[in-house]
Amino acid sequence: MSKDGEKYDALPIPTYEEATSSRPHSPQSNRGPTEISDDAERQGLLGVTSGGGVGQTTTRRFGGNYQAPTVESERSSLDSDFTTPEVTSEDDEDEAELRRDLEQMDVSDPELERRAQQRARIRKEVQKRIASITGSFSRIHLPRFPKFPFRLPSFNFITSRFSSEGFTAPSGRFKVSWPIIARLCAIMLIAGLVYALVVVRVFPSRGDIPSGQNFIPESVRTFIQGSVDQTRIEAYLRQVSFDDHIAGTKGDFFLSEYIEDHFKRSLLDSVKRENFEVYANYAKKVGRRVAIVEPSDKAWKAKLEEDIANDNNKRHQAPVYHGHSASGNVTGPLIYANYGSRNDFKFLEEKGVNVTGAIVLVRYYGTLLNPSLKVKAAELAGAAGCIIYSDPHDDGLGRGSPWPDGTWRTPDSVQRTDVSMRDWVVGDPLTPGWASNSDTKRIEVKDSKALPKIPSLPLSWQNAQHLLKALQNTGSKAPESWQGGILKMGYFTGDASESPTVHLKNLQDEVKRQPVRNIIGRIEGREDSKKELYIGNHRDAWCFGAIDPGSGTAVFLEVVRLFGELLEMGWRPRRTLVFVSWDAAEYNLIGSTEHVEDRLTNLRHHGIAYLNVETGVSGSKFRASGSPLFKRSLLRVLDRVGDPTGNNATLKQRWNDEQTELGTLGTSSDYVPFQHMAGMSSLDIGFEAPYEKQFSGASPSRENIIPHYPRGSCYDSMALMQSLIDKGFFYHSALAQVWGLVALELADEPILGFDFESYASSVRSHLSVLKTDMDSASHGNATREKPSWEALDEAVTVFEEAAGKFMKSEQEWHNAMLQINPENAEAFPGSTAGETEDLKRDRISRNAFMSDFESHLLDLPMTTGGAKKGDDDSDDGGNSKTTRDEDDKKGDSKEKEEDEGGLPGRSQFKHVLFGPPAWGAEYKPFWQSDQDSSSTSTSSTSTSTSTSTSTSNSTSTSNSTSKNDNSKRRPHPDSKNNKPSDDDDETHNHDTHPTPKSPAQHAHHAPWFPFIRDALVREDWGDGKTGVQGCIDLTARRLKIAAEKLAN
Repeated sequence: MSKDGEKYDALPIPTYEEATSSRPHSPQSNRGPTEISDDAERQGLLGVTSGGGVGQTTTRRFGGNYQAPTVESERSSLDSDFTTPEVTSEDDEDEAELRRDLEQMDVSDPELERRAQQRARIRKEVQKRIASITGSFSRIHLPRFPKFPFRLPSFNFITSRFSSEGFTAPSGRFKVSWPIIARLCAIMLIAGLVYALVVVRVFPSRGDIPSGQNFIPESVRTFIQGSVDQTRIEAYLRQVSFDDHIAGTKGDFFLSEYIEDHFKRSLLDSVKRENFEVYANYAKKVGRRVAIVEPSDKAWKAKLEEDIANDNNKRHQAPVYHGHSASGNVTGPLIYANYGSRNDFKFLEEKGVNVTGAIVLVRYYGTLLNPSLKVKAAELAGAAGCIIYSDPHDDGLGRGSPWPDGTWRTPDSVQRTDVSMRDWVVGDPLTPGWASNSDTKRIEVKDSKALPKIPSLPLSWQNAQHLLKALQNTGSKAPESWQGGILKMGYFTGDASESPTVHLKNLQDEVKRQPVRNIIGRIEGREDSKKELYIGNHRDAWCFGAIDPGSGTAVFLEVVRLFGELLEMGWRPRRTLVFVSWDAAEYNLIGSTEHVEDRLTNLRHHGIAYLNVETGVSGSKFRASGSPLFKRSLLRVLDRVGDPTGNNATLKQRWNDEQTELGTLGTSSDYVPFQHMAGMSSLDIGFEAPYEKQFSGASPSRENIIPHYPRGSCYDSMALMQSLIDKGFFYHSALAQVWGLVALELADEPILGFDFESYASSVRSHLSVLKTDMDSASHGNATREKPSWEALDEAVTVFEEAAGKFMKSEQEWHNAMLQINPENAEAFPGSTAGETEDLKRDRISRNAFMSDFESHLLDLPMTTGGAKKGDDDSDDGGNSKTTRDEDDKKGDSKEKEEDEGGLPGRSQFKHVLFGPPAWGAEYKPFWQSDQDSSSTSTSSTSTSTSTSTSTSNSTSTSNSTSKNDNSKRRPHPDSKNNKPSDDDDETHNHDTHPTPKSPAQHAHHAPWFPFIRDALVREDWGDGKTGVQGCIDLTARRLKIAAEKLAN
């Protein structure tokens, strides 16, 4: 009862649950049955159906928009225990089972969570801004207004008008005084200020260049290092390796959905799918066979599939096959050909072993680490089919304990891989040089240089031993360097007349337009948003892929999360960050290559760099391969990150103690199109087991490393990672720190951390070695005119001078900032507080020259005016797609190849300083005299002419023009001018680990000066476009142009 005697309705007494809940009691809890309550609304958001049953939830994880691949995947194309029917409806039992598997992965509804987090983020931001505004106005005190000496006019005429019209005026005289007017004006002024501040501070204008708060650079780096969560990384890896996920299959599709959801939950500025339609092949269970069919007493059939990996809980295991292999059903005599190099086939020919029509058995690794080159060498030798197996001498018991006691390959383990010619053509084999969009025309499979023409299959050494035993005492005993680790009695070559007959069948689903998708997330830069730093990892794997590429994918997701949290706190990088999960990398690097080809012009103008991780953790040794531009920034980062071994040292200290070098990039991962095609400086990092060089003098690149884990096998699993490789995920954590900090160096530092002095020093060093090789090549031949190095020497000198001058300008900027704001510049290095517009403009221009440097090192096609495309600094107007002539879209590239620039016969590779050799580490040692190599030339010609008709399409591209006329046509890598090398001694220790005959062999294995190297291998000593002198002049011209642009 109130003091006025008025009664109030009694307030409802809350229940115990209502009283103790964090949510205030609401009368909505007493609503009738037809009214909507908060609980009902919340239950609706949680997916509880109106039926009210607990657990009756709706499944909305993937939006119901999944469409199966146009052709059944390897999973749905198999019979028996490999069969997974296509998704036909939501009631399908197999679909339900697959979704139950995904529920174990705890995949949440991306749209609901994303919206909720966005609302929370906006609410938090508004509250923070309004609190700031309120605090500002609380300190404002309005002035007291003095009394004015004159009277304001009377407004009685207004009140009298009210009375005449029937309105009753308020009691007392209606007065308008100065204080009232002043207060009204003050209220309007305050309202205007509040509106302006709210608009500017709470809802800043984003436009094309989003705003961002200024953060102390060191605090951002500290956050990256201190916020890495090993538990999260372990959870990510468990999810991405939960199922097999070959590109284009259901497992790959659902994994892409999971990663896309993670991008959205990280609140990146934009997330999108990028779709392409590409050529892919998938195995059929009944379509593959390896068997001895004659003689009957040796009859035997291989078990192609691996045993069930002991940690897979009877989950589906991907079938065993080669990606991009040729279909075929062939029978022939079995021949053992060691590592399958052209030297090995040359040796067989010299021994009188006829390979024509044979089924050749070769082992992985050797000088041809790319298996596709083994299949190609067998094809050129006339073989009908090729079987590649993992020998325990290289990858198994001969190296260490196999799983589960160690990390080496088990007897039944098979290395799946692709056999597309990525050293010659990368990306979709049917669209070489342009993107595989839906409206793009394709070339025919038979015309693709990237695809082999003979069938092949991988095999375990447990199966291969039966084939090797069947060759006992047939042909001749193989030399010591050909012996492996299976048979104590030794390996034999076999012979066409004595060897057992083997049946090789590889019938498969071949899809010309298989949908694949990249997942792309962006954080727009606040200062120079057009400049893009790419951070990428591919997600598809040949089976579970916990190590390759799952360890890299897990770290990648953690890095995305870290930058998403920074973004949520108001931070924004100076330049745009682009995070990409690539698809179909195991099929000739398709996902990344098609993306680059689709945005080629834009990337050449606006790409800063590409940071790649594939196999993130497979051991304890940190390794890095990339452009020398990264040396300074990488070492600066390594000096901040502790060594996970726990020896109280940094990774830089261990790097120096072990005399680790920054390796060179080959063709093993998604950096290839960025470095070699777009001219974007690239870096590839990870932790691996201490490598063993495959041959003396090898460069420390990934191509020279035998992995210490079962690559391409279903034994590459979560159990292997947790038990033997990185139990506490400490190396994953360290890798996330390194990756994130290097990204900050390039995306957020005022000046890009590129090291041009190290680059110039590396060019000079490798040129010196190359010149030594050239002198050795000319020795003993007085008639051969030595090439002139004058132009290239001058270009390197110009580069060295420009690099020194350019690096000094960075210190000049820091000195200028010290003069403007000395206290801030010393306390917060890298801060741009107080920077003048002139300094800012010069700094951004300087960064642009640095990021464009390597794009000027590309041998681009000629324009109508006779200049190289890209020599000017014109902008492409933001057009993200490269335009091409209709002839190119039709695939009519043979006639235009000579005008496309790039390496002869391999026009996608355009960088004049870096590029893969056409035949890997196998090459003709050009320091030998003509007399030493004359026999090689003769035998090479006879080998080429003895090939079967099945390989006529490949060998018909051989160059028939003379050496003096090589400038008219670019020779193809498999032409007769590319003769098999003879880097072995008289005892024919062919494809083993030979001692180099020259110190220059190191430079030859490292992919430096590819145009000159290819000309030397072809023995083209002319001064034409493809000759040695012509390639020297071309390299000098491109290097000088790039250096002069840097200097000016």
